[in-house]
Amino acid sequence: MTKPSTPVSKQPASSPEREAAGPQNEAERRLQALILDGVNSGPAAEVSIAELSAELRQRLIARP
Repeated sequence: MTKPSTPVSKQPASSPEREAAGPQNEAERRLQALILDGVNSGPAAEVSIAELSAELRQRLIARP
């Protein structure tokens, strides 16, 4: 019988402990804060994909 080369976690991938871990470092804390700001900022704007792509195209062309 062979042993796996990497340790196997005793917790299932979807265990509550893994899901409730939260941010692990400063970068993850900043990212979580940005996400929460976006989520809590109010209703989303109604914008089509064509409008978004046109605006992105304009911004890319205008870049120095």
